[in-house]
Amino acid sequence: EFSMAFFYPKLRTLLYTILVAGVVTFSLFKCYTGIMTRKLFIWNLFLTAFLFACFFTACGSNTMEVISREYIQQGVTVNLEYPVFSASKELNTAVEKDISWYLDTCINECSGNNFDEGVLYVTYVPDYFTKDEVSFALEFYRYVGGANGITAVKTYNYSFKDGNWLSLSDVSAKSTGEISQELSAALSAKYNPDNDAALESWILEGTSPEKGNFENFTFNDKSITFHYPKYEVLPGSYGVVSGEIAR
Repeated sequence: EFSMAFFYPKLRTLLYTILVAGVVTFSLFKCYTGIMTRKLFIWNLFLTAFLFACFFTACGSNTMEVISREYIQQGVTVNLEYPVFSASKELNTAVEKDISWYLDTCINECSGNNFDEGVLYVTYVPDYFTKDEVSFALEFYRYVGGANGITAVKTYNYSFKDGNWLSLSDVSAKSTGEISQELSAALSAKYNPDNDAALESWILEGTSPEKGNFENFTFNDKSITFHYPKYEVLPGSYGVVSGEIAR
């Protein structure tokens, strides 16, 4: 349902190619038959040069499109929001595979629960995008029957320049101990301003270096944000949780 979106940037480049080739072919034909005047030929040269410039810009730039789709598949209502990048097939494929995995899981769980009104929501959470790097998160929510839905968070940090994935050590020189301390303080200030001892215990355990919950992060020029699904660092009533520290 959604994989065709990954061909949109290539389709745009193909259309530019066809347009440029058409103008060049038309100009050469008119010159060959003697129909085109010298003045018109010069204008056509300017137009062709402009189209070539647009063509190479389209080929060399890194564009992002946010795709929104809603459909029903095997009894599951699917609502998708996710980015597509012209500069990285690897990144696009990773996003596609993750969405497919969650959709298949949702369908199988609904079947196992004899539930025919399943729901899968995928929400795009942007943080940082340049021609060289991108950082964003996808939040996955699925309901397969029962009292509550199930949430998950997956982050994507990628270098277009180097063509590889970025780890936490690539974007921060801080140790896990420093990150744990700063993140604990940030989450306490955001979610536990009254210093509730029970909540503080959740936060300290969830952000401890031993537990190692630092994989799901996004970043920008100034900060790093860590993302957690329900129950990871706070009770489920808090939903998806995020904490931001200085980079």
